[in-house]
Amino acid sequence: MPFSLLREAFAKGKMPKFARLSREGAFVRMNSVLPTISSVAWATFMTGVNPGKHNIYGFVDRDEEMRFTISSSRALKARTLWERLNEHGKPTIVINVPVTYPPIPVNGILVSGFLGRTLDRSTYPPKTAARLKDIGYVIDPDPWKAKGNKEGFLEDCFTVLRARKEAALEFMKEQDWGFFMLHVMGTDRVNHFYWDGYEDEGSPYHERFWEFYREVDRTIAEIHAVLPKGCEFVVLSDHGFCGIKKEVDVNAHLCEQGVLNFREGSKEPADIDPSSKAYSLIPGRIFINSIGRELTGSVESEHYEGVREEISELLLELTDPETGDPVIERVYKREELYDGPYFDRAADLIAHPHRGYDLKAKMEESPLFGRSHRVGMHTYDDALLFIEGHDVETDRAISIVDVTPTIFDLMGVLIPDGLDGRSLLRAGART
Repeated sequence: MPFSLLREAFAKGKMPKFARLSREGAFVRMNSVLPTISSVAWATFMTGVNPGKHNIYGFVDRDEEMRFTISSSRALKARTLWERLNEHGKPTIVINVPVTYPPIPVNGILVSGFLGRTLDRSTYPPKTAARLKDIGYVIDPDPWKAKGNKEGFLEDCFTVLRARKEAALEFMKEQDWGFFMLHVMGTDRVNHFYWDGYEDEGSPYHERFWEFYREVDRTIAEIHAVLPKGCEFVVLSDHGFCGIKKEVDVNAHLCEQGVLNFREGSKEPADIDPSSKAYSLIPGRIFINSIGRELTGSVESEHYEGVREEISELLLELTDPETGDPVIERVYKREELYDGPYFDRAADLIAHPHRGYDLKAKMEESPLFGRSHRVGMHTYDDALLFIEGHDVETDRAISIVDVTPTIFDLMGVLIPDGLDGRSLLRAGART
């Protein structure tokens, strides 16, 4: 949910309940993570450390045999906010947060996010699944449905949100907890598939888009209304959003430039031709085909930096053929973004696109530019943070990595050593 979209919603009276609440504390724009993908952002939030310490670099990653793997809670190497709070005697209820599948044991309740396929395997304790089924709880609507049945998928988003709210309210009222978190996936889904409806007032989905956000507004208000006296209240999003101009296949560009070659039948990183210098995984993560690390490695260690510079220049030279606009805003070296015991698993380069260019990476020959049924993409600099009843420091950029130490501070819990962020609370500024 973008900060800028909420500002617009507030100004137009689309979300009046949250608009009133937002005036009772700090309501600020926040930076996400690079690459700007939900698995990395929520892992960074829940641990308070960068990917070099928590080990989640993307939704799709590669294993030791260079085969695709999906990043799950098994890959998360840093301790979570709720585990640390449990150690301080605070029961926790956590619902639907990405990278929590499979669920870990907690003192309280944990309901996994969208990687879970069935409720029976997505809850701790396991008996929680039965109550969720009674409510009609669904882990996530099927995003493939949006391709052929946009109206049906949008209705599914409403249904899922309402059941999630019902589960949240029931658990909040009936269970013992010291920390409660509800993650709403529907805003991400609606923005991905209906952003063009938001931008076009003549679209049949324009009012439906805002209707969903009014439902979100009611959800926030209903949950806030049942909070115990003195409870701290935080709302955040993990990234912003904008419309897609074009999808851009980074691997197609590397192929055109002669630095990546696919073998026949290529499907995974293990299948690239040994003559390749580099390849990409989504979104914008470029791996140098280094000898000793990659199965088909071709780049000697003494040539590594030279190849990184070459690939970086090739990426920055990529332009939109229709407008001449550059596609890539900046290319980061991994040491500019990450540090920690899992640093070596990071991509060698991370390409950050200009707004509107959604970076893809197919492991087979494909067009460089294209479009799909997705119309909205993530942005780095337009996430949001709201903390009721407090002011926050604004003398530096606010990042999602700062939220967990801020929560410890709000709860009067000693901020653990080794976190990469710091509390945002301005001393003595409680309103």
